[in-house]
Amino acid sequence: MRPRHHVACIGSANLDHVLELDVLPAGEGKQLARGSRWSGGGLAATAAVAVSSLEGRATWCGLTGDDRNGLTLTHMLMEAGVELCEEAVVSGARTPVAAVLVDPAGRRWLGWHAGEGLETTAVSPQLPDFAAVDAVLADAWSVSLSTTAFRQALAHGIPRVLDWELADPSTAFELAELADHVIFSAAGLVTFIGIGDVDAALRATADRLPETVVAVSLGPEGSAWVTEDGVVRLPAPRVPAHDTTGCGDVFHGAYALGIGEGMPVPQAATFATAAAALKAERGNGWSGMPDRSSTESLMARIQWA
Repeated sequence: MRPRHHVACIGSANLDHVLELDVLPAGEGKQLARGSRWSGGGLAATAAVAVSSLEGRATWCGLTGDDRNGLTLTHMLMEAGVELCEEAVVSGARTPVAAVLVDPAGRRWLGWHAGEGLETTAVSPQLPDFAAVDAVLADAWSVSLSTTAFRQALAHGIPRVLDWELADPSTAFELAELADHVIFSAAGLVTFIGIGDVDAALRATADRLPETVVAVSLGPEGSAWVTEDGVVRLPAPRVPAHDTTGCGDVFHGAYALGIGEGMPVPQAATFATAAAALKAERGNGWSGMPDRSSTESLMARIQWA
């Protein structure tokens, strides 16, 4: 039996209400939804669910309220096999929520409310014992919490993967310096370095973070990575996308698990690409997570370009 490598996922969690529409709205109006569902969301929480689905051990460290949405969200996490850090539920706080609109091609529109009473400067979850952790994945939902986690992980020699999507370079650059893998969203890369061209932005970012694996996820176009040979593309396999919500988070979770298992970067990136593609094809929120065998099977179709 494969050992379950442990990934600590530090950051955001929210409850999603997803409506499946024929057409995404371009302005004011009303239309009948083809489908409706509640699902978990948030960068770190979705990554943790992906880790668990891919036969890893996942712990989520963040904050949620003890309101009805928070109780629903924590139940979903535990039902998915994710462990919660102690002190993750804050009495009297409001849990973050998102409204997600999805069209038949899997494209989405998302509105997000950050909740209330969840500032980690006032109350913070208890981080796990990093002696029993194989990799740490963090987002910038709480720069202070993620920074503390990365510093502790660094002291234990544990790989540190940063999901840079919603981050302010003026406050989060130290967090990037503490990571040894930084994977940007396309918009996050532009925010970080101020350059629109992907290849030029990656090269400039690698110059600023010379000891770090630097990459950007590009949705259905796959991802791009800085290597010794320059910027290399890793195309995503073509799949019929049902819902792209959470695909980037699945990518990060799968990549962190691969690194925690000791995979070299190209293999971990391919593993992550296959997992994200399967998530896009399956849709259905946390219930549509990729399994290990399907992910490993799809990897054979993915080659560095």
